[in-house]
Amino acid sequence: MVMQTEGSKPDILFLVDYRNNFYSRVGSSYEGLTLDSIVATLAEHGFKSEVRAFCSPHLLDEDMDGVRVIYQSSEDIGLFYKGYIEDILLGLQKRGAILVPDFDCFRAHHNKVFMEILRQTSNLPELAQPRGWTFGTYEDFLKLPADSFDFPIVVKPSAGTKSSGVALAQDYEGLKKLVRRASWSPNLLDLTRRAYFALRRKDRTLSLHRNKFVLQSFVPGLTGDYKVLVYWDRVFVLRRDNRANDFRASGSGKFSYEPDVPHGLLDAALRIRQHFDAPMISLDVAWKDGTPYVFEFQFVMFGSLTLVNSPFHFRHMDGQWTRHEGTANEEDELSQALIGFLKSRAA
Repeated sequence: MVMQTEGSKPDILFLVDYRNNFYSRVGSSYEGLTLDSIVATLAEHGFKSEVRAFCSPHLLDEDMDGVRVIYQSSEDIGLFYKGYIEDILLGLQKRGAILVPDFDCFRAHHNKVFMEILRQTSNLPELAQPRGWTFGTYEDFLKLPADSFDFPIVVKPSAGTKSSGVALAQDYEGLKKLVRRASWSPNLLDLTRRAYFALRRKDRTLSLHRNKFVLQSFVPGLTGDYKVLVYWDRVFVLRRDNRANDFRASGSGKFSYEPDVPHGLLDAALRIRQHFDAPMISLDVAWKDGTPYVFEFQFVMFGSLTLVNSPFHFRHMDGQWTRHEGTANEEDELSQALIGFLKSRAA
């Protein structure tokens, strides 16, 4: 592991977690990427890097003005460690550090509510579909008239992967049941307080459904979607067919790499990455009648199975999309994405 070096400030600071891991390698959530090779590649292009831990003593005492911080997130149950990472990142920003990608991108990780907010505030045509609504409680949802939605409609918990907790409501009564389930947030203290209020303080209420969630318009007629990874200017695409008798493709295991991908889909993926000014992005997107339907997108700590298993990638060169044969390496692609990002700042 590359450790902190003495001397002038680095151009780039990599932050590792409590296990000394950076991201995770395909096939093992306990094995991180090899930062030594990434640091060496960046050095070949003139960028000085250091590797520190989020919990490094005096990290927030130092002058970080202009240092690019390459960080990760966490997918621990309850997102406890992610909350700690958030604190450190905000502290580094106060010291002048430049987060790569920016804090909004971190906030959207395992947070489909904020992801929808990024979609809605982007005004990007490629992110216009499908329409989404966000809620903080079941009670918030009940304030909307029953005719506010067109059915069927998709219900999503704010956190989760591989379509966990995602369900389809066919009518308003079914929607209420699914929303109650998605937002359910009980604990013993809340249950006790609610019982007390019911007996003694009927003027007070306490929601037991405070897990935030997303409603998303349903796109009919789809047999699957695409997992698209954009590493700066390189696009990796995995076709995912729906599960049997199900509308969901994520986690289906029915995967294929198609050599002919709609160029409009590739255009949309690249424009979305460029819009958010991130080195890389992961998208769950469908293509129907010439329109991209972006269900979800992430910028940090996303799975790279699509990249590792792909026999080719796509690049936009000389005004057209070209397919480039050959397998890819996680460390190499991350290095090249960061180099592309950093050199774009120097241009």
